[in-house]
Amino acid sequence: MKKYGYLDRVISYLRDNDTQSIVFDKILPNPILEHVTEGAELAKQESCDFVVGCGGGAVIDSQKSIAMMAKKLVNIGLYVDSTAKGRILRKARYQCSYPTTLGQEQKQTLDCHNQN
Repeated sequence: MKKYGYLDRVISYLRDNDTQSIVFDKILPNPILEHVTEGAELAKQESCDFVVGCGGGAVIDSQKSIAMMAKKLVNIGLYVDSTAKGRILRKARYQCSYPTTLGQEQKQTLDCHNQN
């Protein structure tokens, strides 16, 4: 994201629309709960009301978890429904994704999808 200027572009779009932002860039290709929790704590501490995930699958999945955990800091496992199918309850901060990869049949959650 940084190397090719995508992050700067997103920050610029936000700034142009009078929106402050904070960058959390610790998500690994195989995310760990510690980093997701840290991102959620930062979002809550800074009173973020919107979480944007810019990157591939790991970042997008982490963005969703951070948005949910920032609403109420508890273990992400408590937000997964009892059917164990990984569906996530609809209790999160506002969020959007800026995917940089194209996955076949990539699942979108929370009724978000690209209309283009």
